[in-house]
Amino acid sequence: MNMNTRNAQRIVGMCLLAVLIAAVFPMPSKAADTMILVGTEGVKNSMYGRWLTLIFTEAFRRLGYELRYDGYPAARASAMSDAGMVDGSMER
Repeated sequence: MNMNTRNAQRIVGMCLLAVLIAAVFPMPSKAADTMILVGTEGVKNSMYGRWLTLIFTEAFRRLGYELRYDGYPAARASAMSDAGMVDGSMER
């Protein structure tokens, strides 16, 4: 083998290694989409609401989303969820 063939093989090998590393360790996107969930203000401020927030925040983070959890009166939260103004209701 001559020197040019070895250099070309080395470059191809490094490119393949870089692709494999990128596939195994995905990088989070800087512009993550935001999931907006609503719930009642009472639940949001309770221990149950804090627990749900921690679980959903981590689950959505692993999927590449950012969570925003807003508290509203029950009728408004339900109406917003039913109308499609938000992505869903936290308690459901």
